[in-house]
Formats: sequence, structure tokens, C-alpha cells
Amino acid sequence: MSLFDRLDRVTSRTVDRVNAVQFVLEPAVGTPNGRRASDPDRISVIARGVLDSEPVHAPVEIANRNRTGNDLHNLVNGTQHVLSVDVTRYPDIKQVRQGDRIRMQDELWEVISRRPDGLTRVELILNKR
Repeated sequence: MSLFDRLDRVTSRTVDRVNAVQFVLEPAVGTPNGRRASDPDRISVIARGVLDSEPVHAPVEIANRNRTGNDLHNLVNGTQHVLSVDVTRYPDIKQVRQGDRIRMQDELWEVISRRPDGLTRVELILNKR
């Protein structure tokens, strides 16, 4: 076990203790008409994670798109909602799939994607429903 693993364990617990919010993961499965329905093969999970809003900048081309020089861009600014969850405390979070629903603070969110943060946490990219 390296020094960074120990530091990550200590800081992850502290961050969860101070900033974490409780949520319920409701597994969902796609249906032929495109709507999501509850997945009977997976159980719902009650866990805690840190919800954060990150700024997102997406350049959108509004000129002739010839890519040879100074092409005009309209900067589109928005936010991306990220839920960071400790996988060692909640191992069922590894089974999260795109389209699963997360209910927290009387709001419904949908999982867009899942990415590891490199150590013991997983980041879920969310979209508000």
C-alpha cells in the first residue's frame, strides 16, 4: 500500500463526512419504445456521494467551417453535474449503467456516463430529469 492510497482513504472519508448527500440509485433498463423502466434484475442502492457542478465550455462554429484560419466561435457555457461516490464503501456503484436514475433531495437525475477518478472513487455524470 502506497502513501497515496493511505492519503486517499483519509481524505475520501473526510470529504464524505463533510460534503456527502444521501441518494437512492434506482436501476433502469431500456424498453423497445425508448422509455426506461425499472430493472428487476438489480437492486436499488442507498448510498452517499458528493454532488458537484463543473463548468463546461463547448465551442460552436458559426462561420464557414473551412478550418483554415480564424474561424468564429460562439462559446456555449453550461454546467455538468458530477456525483462522486467512494467505491470501497459502496461496491454496488460499480454496476451503474447509463440511464439509471438517481433520486436525491426530492429531485430525479439520470446517469449519462460513469468514469473512474483514478483511485477509489467513481464519478457519475448526471442530467436532471
